Amino acid sequence: MARAVVREPQVFLLDEPLSNLDAKIRIQVRAEIRKLQKELGITTIYVTHDQEEALTLSDRIAVFNQGKVLQVGPPKALYERPANRFVADFIGINNLVDGTVRTVDAAGGRMTVDSALGELRALPNAQLRAGDKCVICVRPENVVFGEVAGERNVVKGTIAFAAYLGNTLRYDVDLGQGVTFKADIKDPWHHEQLAMGAAVGLSFTVVSTLAIQAGA
Repeated sequence: MARAVVREPQVFLLDEPLSNLDAKIRIQVRAEIRKLQKELGITTIYVTHDQEEALTLSDRIAVFNQGKVLQVGPPKALYERPANRFVADFIGINNLVDGTVRTVDAAGGRMTVDSALGELRALPNAQLRAGDKCVICVRPENVVFGEVAGERNVVKGTIAFAAYLGNTLRYDVDLGQGVTFKADIKDPWHHEQLAMGAAVGLSFTVVSTLAIQAGA
């Protein structure tokens, strides 16, 4: 990069530059790359398969699949409002459930969806109509154990697996009908880990439940 900088290029192309580094050094170096890019103000195209790198470094992300651009936008938009199933599944961890739109309340910005988990209420992210196939998306950090006040979807299942990640405890919860949800405990220090097979209830707000078009 130093040799490239002295030539005062108009564009940097970085192709998986951190792929051979260990996890801690990757985090440090990507921060330095971001700072350098901001200081120099040089347009930089950064190729990576690491979603965390993409979210951390980018002003805009383009998601490709089989040579086609599926969505372009700022990291927050792609993470919170993916345009299709591939982007929803590719950017971060997502719980995906197939469904069929039952009703659409255009005025309230809500829809009801029939799924393997029963009726779910969601925000539409596309021009979906009653009868359309769709995919429900719920991020693990938006899933909580037990019922909480507010406009929420509620499902029941059993603990299938638990992974302690240090700052997070991630559960796999078997909801039946071939559906497994990932749910994150954000404060594992003050959480007693649930036993495998334990029956639990999960809930997630309607405003964090997204319905997108089925397909690519």
